Amino acid sequence: MGDVHEVLKMLPDSSVDSIHSSHFMEHLHDIEVIFKELERVIKPAGELRIIVPHFSNSYFYSDPTHKTPFGLYTFCYLAECDLFSRRVPTYGHTPVFKLERVDLLFKSPPPFYVRYGFKRVVQWLVNLCAYNQEFYEDMLAGLISCYEIDFLLVKK
Repeated sequence: MGDVHEVLKMLPDSSVDSIHSSHFMEHLHDIEVIFKELERVIKPAGELRIIVPHFSNSYFYSDPTHKTPFGLYTFCYLAECDLFSRRVPTYGHTPVFKLERVDLLFKSPPPFYVRYGFKRVVQWLVNLCAYNQEFYEDMLAGLISCYEIDFLLVKK
């Protein structure tokens, strides 16, 4: 156990096959710092899976430990991304990962079973294609909140 930065620094370069992070990254101030360490330790063709709350999730803002919001394009700034029509800059960062998949996940906690069913239908429709995902985030995120976003990145 220890600070994530200390733990990652102890790992040799290209020594990890995959890393799965669930509801962790939103607690960090500087995603770029941790991302550079992840780039260093993951082997070529290794996978990085990151699940975080979507910025439209009202519970995100209820938790005072949440520091960084995430949206559909967040990792397009740090990785090669040809999934979406919208292109974003990498601001001089040379991408080491390729964004392979992004899923927007819609949930409602118990006892909101009717909302949960409705949101599952929305999830299916939104994730049919990248166009629908972009349309949702641009036009509908303020109306129907997305619970979390699931990113899959592969090291080139």
